[in-house]
Amino acid sequence: MATTSAAPEQRIIIQFTHALSAQEQAVFSTDLSLIINQKIVRAEHSTNERWIVVLSSVVSEQVLSVLVGRIQQHRLVSYAEPDNMLQPIRSPALIQ
Repeated sequence: MATTSAAPEQRIIIQFTHALSAQEQAVFSTDLSLIINQKIVRAEHSTNERWIVVLSSVVSEQVLSVLVGRIQQHRLVSYAEPDNMLQPIRSPALIQ
């Protein structure tokens, strides 16, 4: 059986200014879909105060940076950042 190595999923961590009500979550979810313009999945361990959003398709680092910047501008968001925990570990360059 052949195995394929998939790229790690891209995730964005979003911290809100306060615990969102059900109505605020619905509004933010709609707004987020418009910002990201692709199918998103909220990670199971997300809370009303912090979401981990999984992108359905891989985007470039530049596009990811723009998306995070747009998300940070939302009135309900305290901060947003790419989740780099699933990225491959890179060895530091050797110093000669």
